[in-house]
Amino acid sequence: MACATGESVRRQGRQLGRQVCPGLRASLPVRVSSTDEGKTFTLCLDEDFSGVNTDGRGERLFDKDGERTQYLKNVLNFLQVYQAQFQRTQALCRKLADLDLFEPMQAQVKLKTGQQLTLGGFKVINRAKLKALPSETLGELAKADELEVIYSHLGSLRNFGPMVERMGAEGTAAGVPAEPVDG
Repeated sequence: MACATGESVRRQGRQLGRQVCPGLRASLPVRVSSTDEGKTFTLCLDEDFSGVNTDGRGERLFDKDGERTQYLKNVLNFLQVYQAQFQRTQALCRKLADLDLFEPMQAQVKLKTGQQLTLGGFKVINRAKLKALPSETLGELAKADELEVIYSHLGSLRNFGPMVERMGAEGTAAGVPAEPVDG
């Protein structure tokens, strides 16, 4: 089982729950970079990535005439969509922070071996503060489809217990809502 910083929770070499490939990992060996706060982007290629070669193997980025291949067009489209969602997520997080809805959370897991693991360094939305928001603010969040994201987040917190059980461990988490999401 692995539960190290920056890793997924795994047991006997397989990830617990469904397999997910993080968006940026799926786009290897390219990334986008911006030096003007997201107004323009530069496509960066990691030439040290094991899949990059000059031997003619794999997918080409440019055709013989120097034009973008369909593969590169698909990668660029993916990165544009990903970047737009990333910026939308950042804006929503800033809004939620401005509304003072976040609170730090920490989870404690005790393995059958007796080893204690701590998961920390993240925040969750405080249900009581969310419920206390003025109706106008809740309406704005709903109209921007941000309330749906908030409730998805709150619902996902319920997955902590079943995940700990699949690990064959005992666990507690400060801040996990006990009441139903729609309550």
